[in-house]
Amino acid sequence: MGCTSSTQAVVQDGKIVNVAEKSTEAESAEKLGGNVEVFGVLGPMNCMGIVMLASDLKCGKLVSCVPGKGTHTDDFLAMNPFRCVPTIRDGDFSLGESSVILRYLAEKYAPRAYPKADPKRQAFIDWAMEQFAFTLYGDAMNTIYACLGYATPP
Repeated sequence: MGCTSSTQAVVQDGKIVNVAEKSTEAESAEKLGGNVEVFGVLGPMNCMGIVMLASDLKCGKLVSCVPGKGTHTDDFLAMNPFRCVPTIRDGDFSLGESSVILRYLAEKYAPRAYPKADPKRQAFIDWAMEQFAFTLYGDAMNTIYACLGYATPP
């Protein structure tokens, strides 16, 4: 993400095809900038994708917010009545839940990443996000968190 040698998965005729893409001026112009605040913690995977995307797009930054203490303030409650991280604030708009936030950031700050004109590509991206969130998350957490020292190996 963000480098000139990244590979992007593309679906053609129902098959996944990897296409190497170079950064272009249009891609750079797409990064509109912004002042998105990402409320969460470094480390947990549900926050990290959002922090990495906001950082890459140069549209936002992490605001450290520890669940419990940080999510039970009146300010946080006004942003997210469910008191969960990640939560973002983009001006006067707030939003929670990882996949929803990723879609919002892509739509607003990197529309080529989640193109409205290509519902099949959007559906494929949604499928991958759902698969990770509900099927692969536990295995990834057991592996990555153990490597980072947050947990013991399973």
